[in-house]
Amino acid sequence: MNEPSLAYKAAVYAANGHRVIPIPFKSKAPQIKNWGDYPIISDFEAIFPNDQMNIGVILGEPSGGLADIDLDC
Repeated sequence: MNEPSLAYKAAVYAANGHRVIPIPFKSKAPQIKNWGDYPIISDFEAIFPNDQMNIGVILGEPSGGLADIDLDC
């Protein structure tokens, strides 16, 4: 069974109300200036053309109040 593409996964996040942004492969930070103002993506295949990218999600109000909790215990 084939793994869904990164573009498909990003589209699913977006369909669930999350504001996605591209993150460079093997990175945790966006390389986009003013990434908090990144426009809503509609062409996921163009933004995530292959699996050499990560999916970032803008937290808070742009994603319906989504929060991240990082517990190191």
